[in-house]
Amino acid sequence: MYTAVTVRHGTMAIMGQGAAEPSGVGASNGTSRQTPFDRWFRYPAGFSAHTVDLLISRHPCVGTRPVIVDPFCGAGTVGSRAVACGLTFIGVEAHPEIAELARLKLATSPPRPEDIVLAAKSVVSNAQPRRTDRETELVQRCFAPETLRQLVGLREQLKTTDPDIASYLKWALLASLRDTANVKVGWPYLRPDQPRTPPYRDPAARFIARADWMAEDLRSLDAPQGTAVIHGDSSRAATWKSLADNGIKGGLCITSPPYLNNFDYADATRLETYFWGRNRTWKSLCDDVRADMLVATTQQTSTRAAELAMAHLASEFGDIADDVLPLQAALADQRHARSRGKEYDRVLPVYMLGIACVLRNLLANLHSGAWSAWVVGDSAPYGVYVDTPQLILRAAQSLGYETVSTTVLRERGNRWSSNAQRHSVALNERVVWMRVP
Repeated sequence: MYTAVTVRHGTMAIMGQGAAEPSGVGASNGTSRQTPFDRWFRYPAGFSAHTVDLLISRHPCVGTRPVIVDPFCGAGTVGSRAVACGLTFIGVEAHPEIAELARLKLATSPPRPEDIVLAAKSVVSNAQPRRTDRETELVQRCFAPETLRQLVGLREQLKTTDPDIASYLKWALLASLRDTANVKVGWPYLRPDQPRTPPYRDPAARFIARADWMAEDLRSLDAPQGTAVIHGDSSRAATWKSLADNGIKGGLCITSPPYLNNFDYADATRLETYFWGRNRTWKSLCDDVRADMLVATTQQTSTRAAELAMAHLASEFGDIADDVLPLQAALADQRHARSRGKEYDRVLPVYMLGIACVLRNLLANLHSGAWSAWVVGDSAPYGVYVDTPQLILRAAQSLGYETVSTTVLRERGNRWSSNAQRHSVALNERVVWMRVP
């Protein structure tokens, strides 16, 4: 049963009959270290499980099958909450490793929880410390030598486990890397030149603890039915083909796209992909992981890509092109005024073209009357204010979405207020509501 939601002082709060009003939706954000399923691996997200619950409650799903869609599903925060509410979930995620993690959380036939724990204990019992000289330089710099020897031993041993269970143990181990590193490895950047005391010194014990969490979370939830995570680029129509082929349409979209703030989601997982051996070089990471991800950083674009994006925006999304052009010019002026300015002017048109294409694909894959809620923040590179939520609204309107509005969730960017080089523009995070006609 869906309950009404009120908006008070710019913050959304859910009100149920006889229930006390909880804290606002902006009171907590990001992936939790304690929330079931989220705690498997702390991949950055624009919202918390608490926020997702409130957004799900804001509008009921429409259609004969209650399906929630997320075109930027990350590690499956929306998916795990949708399933907990008894809804089916379809997610799209471009990062291949993170898409795998989301699939594991939402598997329709997961291993027995007790088998995951038994397998983890067997791995620890049989693992032997291994040589580390073949590990990448980055990996070697992040751990004390003996810790890394143990981690490599666990990695090699778990590869001999039943593949269905080994996939879960892989993430129990990868999530243990930042727990046991002796350098600063917090989000968003790895800092192997800055030492720290590891929060946990025993890799094997931490690995088993995380396997226990997985088992506990899987026991708490009935296996979802009909749920799927598609690995692909949600801006491409071909990525959505399987939904159309199976006659599936979403009844509600809840998502949080990458923000236009120069955060590189591929680079953020370099420690994990290098340790697992998926990538060993920066070029491999870019070609393999980043290639299909939404362009949101200055390292992802070029002059030619920006020119092509502006041409596509002008021909296919004229209204949004008119808004982007003066912003691009202002960003270019700021870049040219600096000896080594970042190319935000090249990122903006490519970013907005990707967003517009995702909105267009959603329009074709949502039921008539379905709502779409996007949690996204604005930005101000070099002090040039880019109202990303408003640009998304403009793109949605140009495509024919109805009943569009925004609600402020929280202020953002305050953690860097002491940085003398940072702009002083006030920023916030909003939920952008759009309705399919």
